[in-house]
Amino acid sequence: MSLEQLRESNKRRVVEQALVCFTKNGIENTTIAEVAACAGVNERSVYRYFDSKAELVMRTVYLLWERHSSRIEQEIAQRDIGALRGIDQVRQIMGLYADTYRQDRMMLIFAQEAEMFLYKNGRNREVVNRPPVRYSEFCAPLSRAIRTGLEDGSVRRDIDVEITYYNAYAALLGMMQKMALDAGEGRSDLKRDNERLESFCDMVTVYLRSKEA
Repeated sequence: MSLEQLRESNKRRVVEQALVCFTKNGIENTTIAEVAACAGVNERSVYRYFDSKAELVMRTVYLLWERHSSRIEQEIAQRDIGALRGIDQVRQIMGLYADTYRQDRMMLIFAQEAEMFLYKNGRNREVVNRPPVRYSEFCAPLSRAIRTGLEDGSVRRDIDVEITYYNAYAALLGMMQKMALDAGEGRSDLKRDNERLESFCDMVTVYLRSKEA
């Protein structure tokens, strides 16, 4: 392994361990020294890789999105969701997004904490390609599904689907983060939470569905 390969391997390990530490203990409660110890490097090395704790937080956010996007794409492929009509793809993909609450509530809490930490440190504007991906790029699962629906006639053409795309993502994420925080404090009803998520996914799908579908 070359020195550059070793450096990149160490950086990746630091980011992976930082995500574990930040998710488990909170960003503010985690020191760079603790991350370094978990990654098997010294604190000085971490600062050679990343200029600040804020930059390390950004890199952990990128890793989180990378893993989340990969999971969604794998589920879509395994279930052959791409073979469905556009509007049916929309419902299935909304359900996959909602599964994040069922499967990884700590991730949702971390994502919210990371955003606030980066805002506080003046670094939030540096975060690029953060979800949701631009609708017009048609590379995000939900935007692809909507475009398919417009092409096959199962999605309405008399509304601004781009605004609906952004609103659906933001509302679902906000709902899941609030639920995750409540669950962490023992103030949630998981059965009721699942019903709310399913209802919201149905509501978005009904709104987008064309009369012909």
